Amino acid sequence: MDERHSSAISGSVFSGILFSIFWLSSAALAQIPGSFTIVVLPDTQNYSQYYPQIFDSQTQWIANNAAALNTQLVIGVGDIVNVGTDALQWANATHSVGILDQARVPYAFAIGNHDYDMLPPTSRSATNFNKYFGPARYAGAS
Repeated sequence: MDERHSSAISGSVFSGILFSIFWLSSAALAQIPGSFTIVVLPDTQNYSQYYPQIFDSQTQWIANNAAALNTQLVIGVGDIVNVGTDALQWANATHSVGILDQARVPYAFAIGNHDYDMLPPTSRSATNFNKYFGPARYAGAS
């Protein structure tokens, strides 16, 4: 196993631990009247590239628990994909985020440096980000 996959697996384990902590704290807070949850999905690029099933699992968990946790928003903090020109990574990300669309869970994903057409993003063009997560995706949404 090369270093790239090792760090992705380590990140997956770490993410799982954070998700467990989030779930435990959210379950406790869900009992407080007027409480709500905001979910943060940081740096999903390795999931989009190497482990799309984990990204699917994360968004499916969010969708499954949104009502119980009164989830008001999911925030993606950037780096949706690892390589901004790789259509397969964008397709994987689109599928995973589509689970939130189907469940009608509101979300906002910021663009990260890996999401631009070039790395480093010297030109700041974002062809695929705009294609998959641009205004057209949300045209029918309130």
